[in-house]
Parts: sequence; structure tokens; C-alpha cells
Amino acid sequence: MNLSFLNPLFLFGLAAGVIPILIHRLTKRNAVTRKFSAVRLLLRSQQAMARPQRLKHLLLLALRVLAVLSLVFLMARPVLTESGWLMKGSGVPRVILLDNSLSMGYREDGGDRFALAKRAAREMIEGSQGKILLIPTVLIQGGAVDWLHPGEALRELDQIPPSFGRGDPGPALDLAYRKLKELKGAGEILILSDLTRGDWEGFGLAGIKNLSGETAITFIRMGGMERDSNRAVKEVNLAEGEAVVGVPLRFEATVSNLSDQPVSSLVQLYLSGVKRAQKSIDLKAGAEGKIYFEHSFDRPGWVNGEFRLSNDR
Repeated sequence: MNLSFLNPLFLFGLAAGVIPILIHRLTKRNAVTRKFSAVRLLLRSQQAMARPQRLKHLLLLALRVLAVLSLVFLMARPVLTESGWLMKGSGVPRVILLDNSLSMGYREDGGDRFALAKRAAREMIEGSQGKILLIPTVLIQGGAVDWLHPGEALRELDQIPPSFGRGDPGPALDLAYRKLKELKGAGEILILSDLTRGDWEGFGLAGIKNLSGETAITFIRMGGMERDSNRAVKEVNLAEGEAVVGVPLRFEATVSNLSDQPVSSLVQLYLSGVKRAQKSIDLKAGAEGKIYFEHSFDRPGWVNGEFRLSNDR
């Protein structure tokens, strides 16, 4: 077992343990020696009382230091982890559910989530000695999944592409349980996903027919706990006019803010790859808004239109 910390930067606060010692030294009162007449018996009794009093002060000082160190230790959030958790169960069959839905293309500081998930899956496969089953949450049409040796699984992992579809974890998890059941032995399931609401809000165990209590299942979340700053062009309509040369047109775009924070975004209109106009729109959390663009074509022919959002991750 290894001891690790979720907030290791708080460990610098251990230096605060010297504060009670400094306070003790600064507030310590030095006795002033004064000569009196014969008080021998009084001096002896004072020496007998000083030793327990000093021990009491030292114990109080130790408790104060311990209280400060304990507070810092708790703020650092210690956790006990098994050494090499990716090696856990390395000899048992391992199913890796890889979320390849559209939301996994969201870019984190270290790269997009799908690339981060693939990197984690590679470490799991390299640390395994048993059979590996790779299942994407957006199944490739016509693609079959089967048990592979680690070397084969690494090559298969490189072939799994990101998709533009919505993930469906229910059937993927049911397939994982069914494949483990065919082996007639214990196994483990590792799920690499950003756990976005669109994919997981309708998920339930009721639709899984092959549940097994012998199978260990671990969720590994890619990304933070908060909802992403997600915006989307939900709908585009031709509000006014006709697609005729010289006739003014008015496009209507509906923009949705799917996050839990207000956002300000720049909406850009591209026609045949050329930016023609742009406007700003402010949206509250979970709100929708409409924005309009005017344009007229100066020549006939096919035109490809596109609305883009600035800083879209």
C-alpha cells in the first residue's frame, strides 16, 4: 500500500507546525531572581512544583503542534492506494470500455480527452498479462469485438477512431458482461469516459442482462467534475428572402449554452470557406438564443454555408 495525497500542495503547510513553538518561546516568562530573608522551605516546595508544571507545558505544546500538523494533513486529503494499480489483476481477463463519442474530442490542457483515454488504455494493456477486450461506446458499423492478447490489443487500440455520434454505454457494458460470462471466470471492466450527461443520463442497470457480482468494475473519468463550457449551433433556418442572386437573405441561427455557466461567444458565418460576417451573443447557463445574419448572393451556383463558434473546444 502506498500513501498519496489528492491535494499535495497543502503539505507545504506543515511548516506551520513551528508556529506554536515560536509562540511558546516568545510568550515564555523568565523568572526574576530576588533575595529574601530565610525562605529555605519555600524554595524547596517551589522546586518540587516546577517539574510537573514544566511537563504540563511541554505536553500542551506538543498537542498544539500535533493539531496544526493534523489539520494540514487532512487538507492534503491522504489516500491509500495499492502499488501499481494498473497492474492489479494483470493475469485476469480485462475489458476496456473506451468512450469514443463526440464529447471526448473536448480539449483539456494536456490534449483532447480521447487521446488521454487512449494513453491510459495503453498503460493498462501494457500492464496486463491476460486477455484484453476493447469495446468502444460508439460501435463501429460491421466491426466485431473479440478477446486479444496484449500485443494485438495495442494494435487494435490504435485503430479505434473518435466518432461524431452519441455514446451508448448500456449495450457496450452488457456486451462486456456477456463476453466475460463466456469465459466462465472472474474478470474486470475498466471504463474510460468523460461521463457526460448526454451519454450517461439515461443509463441504467435494468437493461443489462448479464450482470455478475464476481466482476470488478472501475470508472476512470477523463476531465473534471464540473460540466464543460459547451456551446452548440442547434439550428439554422432561412428566416427571410430566397436564394436568388441579388435578393437579400436573412439567416437565423439558434445557439445553445449547454454548460452551467454563462458564456459569451462569437458566431461566424462562412460561405464557401470564406468568412462573411460575425456577431457576438451572450447566453445564460442552459439558455438558448437566436442570432441573425443578412447576405445577398452576387452570382448563381452552389454555395456551402457554415456557422462556427469562436474558441470552440
